[in-house]
Amino acid sequence: MRNCVKAAAAGLCMALLCTFPALADKLDSSKAVPVNLELDSSGEASWTNGDAEPAEEYSVELWRLTNGEWKRYKSKKTDEDSCYFSVSRSGYYKIRVRAYFYDDTYSEWAEMGDRQFIDEEDTDSGSSGVPDDWGWVYSPGPGYDSYGVPITPGTAKPLQNYNQAPGYGSQSPSGAGWVQGAKGWWYRYQNGSYPANRWEHINGRWYYFDQEGYMQTGWVWYANNWYLCLPDGQMATGWRNVNEKWYYLNESGVMLTGYQMIDGKMYYLDATGARVQNGYSPDGHRFDENGVMVS
Repeated sequence: MRNCVKAAAAGLCMALLCTFPALADKLDSSKAVPVNLELDSSGEASWTNGDAEPAEEYSVELWRLTNGEWKRYKSKKTDEDSCYFSVSRSGYYKIRVRAYFYDDTYSEWAEMGDRQFIDEEDTDSGSSGVPDDWGWVYSPGPGYDSYGVPITPGTAKPLQNYNQAPGYGSQSPSGAGWVQGAKGWWYRYQNGSYPANRWEHINGRWYYFDQEGYMQTGWVWYANNWYLCLPDGQMATGWRNVNEKWYYLNESGVMLTGYQMIDGKMYYLDATGARVQNGYSPDGHRFDENGVMVS
């Protein structure tokens, strides 16, 4: 009887492999892994395709050294050979990359051999006044905290107090790129069209554009979730301090509420998204001054 069961199980496995052959051959060890993996102090990751066959896309993971152990911090997919990771905390980071090919196979993971330290001033919550990729410098205005984040969720309007830093040329009036309009910034594609009423991935960063096509900053309500866009428009992730209250936005940018296990610690985020600290959750759990549950 036992032999019959084993035979039946073996037959079932063979049938599954015949029915779904992709399950058996997705990983192709003959494909070369990506090479020249690099991560700079601003969070910009880059690599080179190591195979003669062009890759369809790459899976990229950002790892952070936490309490002496490397832990995955963020991940994303891209069809380019570089991407940007926003980082909410300073520390040591590294990346690993895997290539996906058009024949529905993928390579093994390639891991960055060195590590990169990202300083506090280069994180999401770091200092302002540093030119971005286009040379624009932001100065917080009325209604925004010291990081340029709007004080009241849902009330922020696109900021326009940007000045171009010395040494940078003006924006091109034609072709693809950022354009400053009467109500703020919008993005023009090569064919002259522009994104509107949706998120768009541009140069490794996510931006939200309103129904008129203008880039948004501050709190954004989209698909029944709150998101936070930084003063330069890019979507925020991780811990963010807004008007002396801490909020947490996951890897997709969604503001979380309720009990959340983050980096091995339990937190409670109330209905507004604010972290409970030096207090109690509705069901009586106590949280310390850093918002970590202690009882």
